Amino acid sequence: MDNYAWQCDKDLPDCMNYVFSNRLFSDVTILVGSNADREEVHAHKLVLMARSPVFHACFKGPLAVKEQLVITDIEKGDFEEFLRWDRYDVCQSLGPWWLDGFLYTDSITFSMENVTSILYCSRKYCVDKLTSRCEEFMENKIDAENVFGIIEEAHNFGLTNLRDKCVKFLVQNTKESLLSESFTYICRECVRTVLTMDSLSISEEMLFEHTLRWAEAECKRRNIPNTDRNKRHVLGDNVTLIRFPAMSSSYFQQKVASGEFLGADEVIDVFLHNFSKDDGESRVSTFFEVSSRSYQPVLRFRKTLRERQSTDDKNDIAFESSIPAILHGLCVYTPKEDSEIQVVSIEVFDHRKSSIASVDNHYFEHSVRKIHDVFLPQAIRLVPNKRYTISTRNSYSVKSFYGSRGKQTVQFRKGVISFYNAALTETSDSEDDWNWYRANTTVDKGQIAGLLLS
Repeated sequence: MDNYAWQCDKDLPDCMNYVFSNRLFSDVTILVGSNADREEVHAHKLVLMARSPVFHACFKGPLAVKEQLVITDIEKGDFEEFLRWDRYDVCQSLGPWWLDGFLYTDSITFSMENVTSILYCSRKYCVDKLTSRCEEFMENKIDAENVFGIIEEAHNFGLTNLRDKCVKFLVQNTKESLLSESFTYICRECVRTVLTMDSLSISEEMLFEHTLRWAEAECKRRNIPNTDRNKRHVLGDNVTLIRFPAMSSSYFQQKVASGEFLGADEVIDVFLHNFSKDDGESRVSTFFEVSSRSYQPVLRFRKTLRERQSTDDKNDIAFESSIPAILHGLCVYTPKEDSEIQVVSIEVFDHRKSSIASVDNHYFEHSVRKIHDVFLPQAIRLVPNKRYTISTRNSYSVKSFYGSRGKQTVQFRKGVISFYNAALTETSDSEDDWNWYRANTTVDKGQIAGLLLS
């Protein structure tokens, strides 16, 4: 201590940092690190117990540690960072979003290098505030290079919201993300997360190729030969999630059926499905999902205009599909001006007018394409000839593009999508009470440009 009155010019975090860094008034010494490299960390029971119920149990009550506390699964540097951040001024300069962290100073700086170890500490010692900040930091860092690394951490630590954010990112950035090296390092359960997704912007053939790339890496990790049978073995029951019937017949015959990845009965099953598809039938596969997860826009307007003044009124449209289909999202028109943004909330109703999916406060801006794709949190499997309704609400009144000369029916694969004016009012004995016409969006005009279907 170089100044007797060191407290006078410091706020609470600075004082706590000074106390910790200079080992003042310490009443507990913790051994941290592996057996060969254990080091002492001097701390204060009051602070640890005040911030963590786990530390409280360690020092007080029937489960209290009688001897010196030893922590073998965390390195000293990570543990000290968890307790305090000794460069508070640097942290402060990074802005308030970076400020939260921990036990002594309530401040910390995250990086992709340290967030996992800090998250481990926060989960182990039940510091939920820090866990939330770790999760928030990783959410804001999701990109094509690290999305699989983040989804792995979300799986390891049970962070379902973070996992869902990664899944949402993957829907629109599938190709770029699967090309990243990090995909080959995820666990089998995270591969399963990808293969269970109904919405992916990639062909089933390319998804299979990337899945094989993961399997090859796993064979190498297990030090086993890179054969078809071993690749299937390391994938486990994830193989049943690959949609072989959705592949082209030529690809399946040349790249899959000719090898030993599938059994003879599985190959025959896919061939029978393909034959029935060629004959105009729809045989269900015994082993595999047959629907494509690669979506396509089904647009309903012949013409796009640019004078529409958006309001916060609802825009509703109803539709039916004549064949089984999957609804991945919808297409909405963007603001007309480059500098303007729009925020839309969406709700999807089934034929009973029960809400089955929603999107809250989705932000988007002007696009040269004039149309913006909004994806649902989970794709919806549409029942043929059942009427569904989509309702949107815009938060801002900005001039947007809109469609006119709408089509009542649009061809989709071997079926038809039919559009109708929506009726979302409560059921009444009088048909006059149904609100069949909405000024903003009808079959003929409006701001809901189309659907994303597979």
